[in-house]
Order: sequence, then structure tokens, then C-alpha cells
Amino acid sequence: MGKSVALRMLMGFLKPDRGLHPRVEGQEIIGSAEEGLRAIHKRITMVFQNGALFDSLRCARTVAFPLAEHAGLNEDQIQEKVCPVG
Repeated sequence: MGKSVALRMLMGFLKPDRGLHPRVEGQEIIGSAEEGLRAIHKRITMVFQNGALFDSLRCARTVAFPLAEHAGLNEDQIQEKVCPVG
């Protein structure tokens, strides 16, 4: 799956056809009520722009980049936010 498709799933714009259960901070995206999606959308920003994603990086590293550059998080904190376990 590509980065753009993954982001569209996280925003609830696309539904996975099999096997995936996208979550934001532990909350399931698919099947969320409209008010739940609104709360999720307040926590996620998506920019539709050519060149906004790094072609040379995998999805997780693309998501991690601003956390490392601007949020001042260490690698363990970034990993927990990008790929939480559970």
C-alpha cells in the first residue's frame, strides 16, 4: 500500500478491502460514527500537494519525519506514535 492510500484510510476517506484495521490513537476508523471521525480529523492534518510526501522514504518514516524535526521527540517516542503496539 502506498503512503497516500494509507493516509486516506486514516482519514476515513477510503475503506480497506481486507486485512487492515486503521486506528488513530487506538480508535478504530472504520465504523466510527461521524462525531468520532470529526474528533479524529481534529488530530490529523492532511495536505493535498504535489511533493508533500517523500518518495524515497517508507510510510512510517514519512510520518515520523515531522515528529523528529519539529516535535523534539526521541526515537522511542516517535516509534510509539507511528507504530503503537496493541
